[in-house]
Amino acid sequence: MTQHIPSPTNQQHPTTHASDVTNTPVDQEAPRGFSGWWFGLLALLPIACCALPLLVLGGVTAGSGAVLGGVTGGVLLLAGAALLGIWGMRRRSRTRDAISSTTTPPSRDRCC
Repeated sequence: MTQHIPSPTNQQHPTTHASDVTNTPVDQEAPRGFSGWWFGLLALLPIACCALPLLVLGGVTAGSGAVLGGVTGGVLLLAGAALLGIWGMRRRSRTRDAISSTTTPPSRDRCC
């Protein structure tokens, strides 16, 4: 006696179908490990913590140095111009006094 084994139907077949794959939730994916990007970001940490503040501080220092240098230069220029003006006025008054002392003073009895 021979026994006939029926062929499996779609419901009894052990393999998965395309319709079964779309029904699996996304949350059941394999857990992901750390990617290589974390190592790159970790390498940027000392640059962000140490070098970036120094660069900002250097820029602020250079900017304020330029402003303070300009103000100081302007003040020195005005002081030099004032000293030169005072020196010129004193020299002119000394020259005028020297010229007027060599001439004879007007007499009191004569008018002009």
